[in-house]
Amino acid sequence: MHPTEPITNLDKVGENSISDINAFLGFATMSLAVAISPGPSWIYIISLTVEQGSVPGLVAVIGNAMGIVLHVVIAVFGLAIIFQYPVAIFVFKWIGTAYLIHLAIRTIRGKLILTSSKLKHYRLKQIFLEGFLVNALNPKVSLLMLALLPQFINSKDDNVELQIAFLGFSHVFIASIVLTSIVFFINKVANVFTRSIIFQKIFRWFSASVLFGFSIKLALF
Repeated sequence: MHPTEPITNLDKVGENSISDINAFLGFATMSLAVAISPGPSWIYIISLTVEQGSVPGLVAVIGNAMGIVLHVVIAVFGLAIIFQYPVAIFVFKWIGTAYLIHLAIRTIRGKLILTSSKLKHYRLKQIFLEGFLVNALNPKVSLLMLALLPQFINSKDDNVELQIAFLGFSHVFIASIVLTSIVFFINKVANVFTRSIIFQKIFRWFSASVLFGFSIKLALF
């Protein structure tokens, strides 16, 4: 009987490895579906790239990624459970709603296209912070970590926190790749559109309307 035990153990290791790979591929597919779904981050980064170029757009992508990282860290340490309380969800929801409305209003009232030479270092810091807040104040990201990510976790494994961190940072990577691709694409075609003052105004109002729409959607969430 003893000679067969190592084979049995190897079989279990193989099954666990296949299960882990399947879990990762399943989560990665879901993560990509979420990332390519237009949301507030999309609109903010697209409008920023059209108006100010790829550098501010990429800074916003980094800020956006750090906003997701915050939710991942919260989930890893088990503190995301606070979002199960109605009061916590209520507070985050309305702060996020107010912030999206603020961005929409600022988009409407903003100046027309700026050139890269007019950008200043403190402005890039502000862009980073805004990109961060767009996701940090979005309770849907936390609920994504709470409701969907656990479905891909092997609860029998001792390294549950490590699994959460790995999958969570996988989402950060996938979302950042999608948004970075958008920045480069928009930057390529931006020159065609920014020559038209009429288009700039239409795009500004369109972006503001979408942000208002997302704020209403978040308020009703």
